[in-house]
Amino acid sequence: GWSLESFQNLLSSPGVTARLVEQSGFLLTRNVADEMEVLTIAVLPNARRKNIATLLMQDALANAAQAQIQKCFLEVDQHNIAAIRCYENLGFSVIHTRKQYYASPQGSSDALVMCLQII
Repeated sequence: GWSLESFQNLLSSPGVTARLVEQSGFLLTRNVADEMEVLTIAVLPNARRKNIATLLMQDALANAAQAQIQKCFLEVDQHNIAAIRCYENLGFSVIHTRKQYYASPQGSSDALVMCLQII
């Protein structure tokens, strides 16, 4: 998990943007040069399956296009099928696999690195 201090430090970093849907979810991104990275996205359990993640991502991608950002990158757990489908529906594709990237009490799982050409 992320600590409050981690969030505060991240939000004060250059190029970091937070998007919030109150009582539902949030998205943190970082722009560096002509690329955007999705740092984290979270939707509360009672707000899932209501397209909150899609709306957050669409807003971020529209703003990125206006800022002449060329590509967006993100990492997603290989087992998070709902998130993978969401990203694929937005046009992302898998470009790499990071082996044993995520740790959990049940073991480790791979991260799929996904990319979208924005403009």
